[in-house]
Amino acid sequence: MGLGPPLLRINVNREAGTGKSHLITILSTTLYNIARANSKPLLLAQATPTRVAAFSINSRTIYNLLRLPVNRPFKKLPTTSLTPLQQAFKDIYYLILNEKSIIRQVYLA
Repeated sequence: MGLGPPLLRINVNREAGTGKSHLITILSTTLYNIARANSKPLLLAQATPTRVAAFSINSRTIYNLLRLPVNRPFKKLPTTSLTPLQQAFKDIYYLILNEKSIIRQVYLA
């Protein structure tokens, strides 16, 4: 439709210990190096549902990144929270979700 390139979706499903987090580290580092070499901002956000997993790939929890409630009912974000979130994501082209099987579907809808 002339709005840009098609979305790139990569889904990596493997057992624990097969290198998924290592793959994320390599992808992130490569994107960072490409951006730096071209004097461009990093267009990547990474998130995972647990702090332990977030630490292993040097990212944030999905709840922190997307301002999702933890142990509370899911509600729409108020405009005061939504606008800054939209601004934070306006230049993000790549989103990596690690340990996606743990993320509740309501958060991905």
